[in-house]
Amino acid sequence: MSMTNQERLLYNEQLKVVYGQTGLAVVGGFFVGVIFIRIFWDVTDHTILLSWLACLAITCVIRLPVYFSYTHRQDDGDVVFWSNLFTLFSFTNAVVWGSVWLVFFPIEDPIYPLIAALWAIGFASSSVSAYSISVKVTLSVFLPVMLPAILYLFLSGSEVNIYLGSAMSIYIAVIIRAILPVNRSMLTAIRLNFEKEKEIEERIKVENKLQLLSLQDPLTGLSNRRHLDEVLSSELRRAQRESSELSLIMIDIDSFKMYNDTYGHQQGDTCLKQVCAVIQQTVHRPGDLAARYGGEEFALVLPNTKTESASLIAASIREKLFDQNITHSSTDVEGVDRVTISAGIVTIKPEPGTTVFDIVQLADDALYNAKANGRNTIVTSS
Repeated sequence: MSMTNQERLLYNEQLKVVYGQTGLAVVGGFFVGVIFIRIFWDVTDHTILLSWLACLAITCVIRLPVYFSYTHRQDDGDVVFWSNLFTLFSFTNAVVWGSVWLVFFPIEDPIYPLIAALWAIGFASSSVSAYSISVKVTLSVFLPVMLPAILYLFLSGSEVNIYLGSAMSIYIAVIIRAILPVNRSMLTAIRLNFEKEKEIEERIKVENKLQLLSLQDPLTGLSNRRHLDEVLSSELRRAQRESSELSLIMIDIDSFKMYNDTYGHQQGDTCLKQVCAVIQQTVHRPGDLAARYGGEEFALVLPNTKTESASLIAASIREKLFDQNITHSSTDVEGVDRVTISAGIVTIKPEPGTTVFDIVQLADDALYNAKANGRNTIVTSS
């Protein structure tokens, strides 16, 4: 049986509801059976009563391992199989109850058929209440109990029993007629719930995407200035609390204005993307952040990072970019005709009064010194 994903989800919800009634059906069914035995103890053969009770106990208890197998299954599995299995055992249990009319009767006292009829109506009503989410399961419990009762009452020849059987027949028609709209309403409610959940999931995805875009530089894919400020502020507070080291690297592409003037802004954008790709390849610890600070300038936030480690990261970026051999014929870096970077590094154990502005200023000063020293170099703030 081929199912769509939504049909499978719907089937699973039906199974959860009907299987969820197992505990009550097993315990309640057996104890009602004991009460039934007590009622008929003085008017029916004890061997027959106890044999019937044994059959009832078996059909009740055997449902427990099926229930535990269902609840401990590794995946959704074959929903049709689990549905058919539940229907089979529910039907078997209902047949045992329906056999009351064949096993316990005839009994001359008319009160006992009335008791059994009232019980059958109550049992059938409870099955409708418990299993109306599945018409198949409901009928597998409802009909095996009601039909033998009606058959017995009509065949008994008693006028009272015939009237009672007629009333029960009408009751069956009314209940079956009522089951269908109730079932449709329940399934519609489940479908609407699925649609609502799907809509919420889609909305969350869109919101997450928008949130990501709001923190991302659209050209390079790195974090933007807003995200940089948030993360740097957060990491600064963390470093102050933990008295740990925080490093910030400021990176600038050397002679980038000349690059744009020589090759055009479109090629300049391509160059920015290439530089960012090198940065992303190098900065990959979960807590680190690479961001576009503005224009051709970038910033790396490196929590719990010593000066030596930060210097190695900056040097690795510089060397990898140099190896990319991106032509830059108009650079003013002496002896070089390719794109290069300069970097300024600051590493601090921030004092309580240290601000984001302080650490950015120190890194920016180091970057300024790197540019002043001929570019294509790295300077560490002292």
